[in-house]
Amino acid sequence: MYDSLFKCTYNLLTISDPEESDLLYQFQFLQAFKMEQAWDDNILSKKIQYIQDLLLTNEKGTQILYQLNNISLPLLNNSNNIMYLFSYDIFYLFHDCICDLINSNNIYQHHYDKLIEIMLLDIST
Repeated sequence: MYDSLFKCTYNLLTISDPEESDLLYQFQFLQAFKMEQAWDDNILSKKIQYIQDLLLTNEKGTQILYQLNNISLPLLNNSNNIMYLFSYDIFYLFHDCICDLINSNNIYQHHYDKLIEIMLLDIST
């Protein structure tokens, strides 16, 4: 359903090669959802719902969703705010949290703290 066995690296290229970083983000987004062959909105929606349900099984995951609902995101309503977590600026952090949850049934504190820090920065801007 979700590939938790790779590390996002697109963010490491942001300054040195922004175009390459963007392409790698797109590839890694599809890789995470195991959609390397073709884009399918229906499959993606089901997989995102799986991630949201998975977050609700964990206290830190629930807190991530709670913080998400406190962010005022133009162009998104509450039902699809979760898409913010898959955006270029934050996906690599959220991916770590998802991987933690899938692989150990817990979100490591340092991954959670980094994600929440960026989310709170976005609230204040």
